[in-house]
Amino acid sequence: MFGINLFNSVLTVFVFAQAYQSVHITNLNVPKTYVLDRSTYDVVGSSTPPSVVQYGGGEDDDVTTGLPMTSTTVQQLPASVSTVPSELNFTTDTGLKPLIMDCQYEIKARECGFVLKWYFNKKLIYQWIPSRTPVGMNQFKNELQTNYSMSDSINYKYRALVIRNPKLNHSGEYMCSVQTYDSFDRRMARFQIVVPEKTLLLHYENDGESDNMLLIKCSVFMIYPEPNLLLM
Repeated sequence: MFGINLFNSVLTVFVFAQAYQSVHITNLNVPKTYVLDRSTYDVVGSSTPPSVVQYGGGEDDDVTTGLPMTSTTVQQLPASVSTVPSELNFTTDTGLKPLIMDCQYEIKARECGFVLKWYFNKKLIYQWIPSRTPVGMNQFKNELQTNYSMSDSINYKYRALVIRNPKLNHSGEYMCSVQTYDSFDRRMARFQIVVPEKTLLLHYENDGESDNMLLIKCSVFMIYPEPNLLLM
């Protein structure tokens, strides 16, 4: 007779809840786009000219029965509303709404040597140490609202990046960096300035070489960035 020994196996799993012991970013609030209205674009200007985009196509004559030989439709579009977070309730010297990018983080009371930095396309543009005045740097030196307070707490007061007059050349990658003597964290996000079209033009005419073809052209003027047009 053979004896069979049965063994009991117990697996113990330890699950540790994540507990931050250092400074860390909890949320980077950078909007994906900021829409400039036409008056804003005319006032602020930019080194990057808006685009002129055209789309042309043809359709059979039986779809367009009754159309005149040539026709042009021009639409002047209304000014768009700038996309600005609601907590900003002040305006700049030009009467424009500024743009805010907020870097939210947590810092332990025991940590020392806190520094917050903002980068644009990997170049330092803003630095704040709680015991000192915030400083704008490089191409943003004169572009920032450095005295805007986001909190009454000394370690969170000037954490936001506030651009007074957003321009086309402000599109790019923004990164927030927080650090102390013991630790650091950083996050980045892509941001795009948009200028809506000033004029939309729809033009159609009969093809001189074929009576069964209609040429249609759709154009938009003074727009940025360059879009893809779809004629339906």
